[in-house]
Parts: sequence; C-alpha cells; structure tokens
Amino acid sequence: MEDIPAADVAEAVHMSSFYFQRGFKIVTGYTVGEYLRNRRLYLAGLDVIKGDERIIDISCRYGYDTPESFTRAFTRFHGVSPMQLKAQPFRIRTFLPLTVEIAIRGGEQMEYTVEKTDAMKMIGNMYKLGSLYGGEDDLEKAIEWYQKAADLGNSDAQSYLERLQGQ
Repeated sequence: MEDIPAADVAEAVHMSSFYFQRGFKIVTGYTVGEYLRNRRLYLAGLDVIKGDERIIDISCRYGYDTPESFTRAFTRFHGVSPMQLKAQPFRIRTFLPLTVEIAIRGGEQMEYTVEKTDAMKMIGNMYKLGSLYGGEDDLEKAIEWYQKAADLGNSDAQSYLERLQGQ
C-alpha cells in the first residue's frame, strides 16, 4: 500500500501541512495518522479473513516492519489477534472511508409574529452613540461609559475597557 505523506496532500490542496492536519482533525475527529492506521488495519482484517495470504505478507503490505508489531497493532484495533479473527470473522472492527459533507444552512426567511404586550420595566444604563458604524467620538464615549461602570466595580466592564483601550 502506497504511503502518501500528509504534507503532499496538503500541498495538493494548497494548504500548509500544519493547517491541513489541524483542519482534518477538526472535521473528522481523527488525526491523519490515526485515520490512515485505522483504515489500514481494517483492510488488513479483511485480508486476514480472506485467508489466502500469510500474516507476514499482509503485515508488509500495510507498512509494518515486523509481524510482531503488526500483530500488536492489529490486536489493539480489532480486539483479537489475526489468527483469532481468521477463526471468528464476525469480530472484525469496521472502519469505513470517511465522507465529509458540508452543509450551509440559513438564508431562509424567518417566520415571526408581532405581538403587543404590556409595558415592562428595564434596569440598566442607556447611552446613545453618535453614528451607526462608530467613529472616533463613539469610541471615546464608549470608553467613558465603560470607565464609569468599571469605577462602580463592574469587572466585566473593566475587562472590556482594557480591550477598548488596547485598540
């Protein structure tokens, strides 16, 4: 079985190896190495069940240096040794190829109703900022407002103020 490094796949999709491997783990839940190892051990299990090859030949085909290292990995994955799997093929652990589907949802009109309710009391501070998209004077006013709230002991306002002043 051909060994394809993750770096080659990343290059083919025009990504750095780091971001490819990171994205693969996020999307699939497996590292590239885990995925390849699990697929190979599953395919090796199918070959063992077929029964027309020696274990040493199967271990070499799937990239293992020795039959012992293959048997250890095989047993960890399937829960039984290759010889036990040959005798009890129903014990094979499947690991099928991954299919990644990306679905983007939204963009639909929201169904809503407008209802009239009784008046309610709101507690808080109201502060009107000048423009819709902000500006220098709005930033200064926001800093002023958060400073007042921080002075009154509001820890959330203090941390937000520190971020605003860092801009």
